[in-house]
Amino acid sequence: MMKQLTIGLIVLCLASLTGCSSTPPIVRTVTINKTKYVLPPTELNSFCRVAEYQGSTNLDLYYYSQALIAELARCNVDWKAMNDWIKDKRDEQHDKPH
Repeated sequence: MMKQLTIGLIVLCLASLTGCSSTPPIVRTVTINKTKYVLPPTELNSFCRVAEYQGSTNLDLYYYSQALIAELARCNVDWKAMNDWIKDKRDEQHDKPH
């Protein structure tokens, strides 16, 4: 009976050691950061053209100031379009699921 008990304990100890022999899986966390450059459309990258004053009378100065005001208004439309584009892109980024 003692011999059977000894053999049983030896088998039990050896069986418990088999669980220790396998190596645990290696878990790695990999983080990849990519920078994606998003540029505005080229039609939104226009320069404001300011003509040089060429007049000599007050009427010429008046017409020149009116041309500058018109060009400023056109530039403001371009800047508003650029700001709208930026807002749309920002909203797209916030709406994406992570």
